Amino acid sequence: MSKQALPPLDYERAGWERGLTVCGIDEAGRGPLFGPLVVGAVILSKNAPDLEAYDSKTISKEKRTRIAELIIRGALDYSTGVVSALEIDSIGLSAALLLASSRALEGLESKPQMLLIDGKHNFTGSNLEHIMLVKGEKKSRSIAAASVIAKVERDRLTAELAGVYQGYGLDRHGGYGTREHIEAIKKLGPTIEHRWSFAPINKMRTN
Repeated sequence: MSKQALPPLDYERAGWERGLTVCGIDEAGRGPLFGPLVVGAVILSKNAPDLEAYDSKTISKEKRTRIAELIIRGALDYSTGVVSALEIDSIGLSAALLLASSRALEGLESKPQMLLIDGKHNFTGSNLEHIMLVKGEKKSRSIAAASVIAKVERDRLTAELAGVYQGYGLDRHGGYGTREHIEAIKKLGPTIEHRWSFAPINKMRTN
């Protein structure tokens, strides 16, 4: 099996050539029925062009964990912003993305001057110069690194909560709306870490 190709650094290099500090942004946990939303922010060093980072959805949990450790050691800076299920229910998903992004950016010691953001829309709300990249994890190594950092942090937080809220199969589905998870919610009821504003939980409450 051929080795997976690293996402390119073309967008990063374009920023570096202008003397800019470039930061990749991606989120994990937009869609689950349980647990937090996490936004990752990673500033790669132009002196470490071989640092590994891949689209977090294309690699195993074990490989994500290993690569996250490499990113933490090798990146110029990194941060995560976390928004709880209660906050998501209170302010809505779009505002939660803004809040998680703000927390991630505020957590950086190095202040970015350009953002590379996964997707079609600037969910960060930042006024910094930015480039939107659909399937950005495959087009920018900074975004790929942010996707790994965000996913590993969300998995860690979900695993901690799984130990508290047993019977939902969280260790198997990570809080997503699988048949197993929905049946468990119907049987046990939603917890305070579930997103009560999300379907089908919101429909269960009105029945």
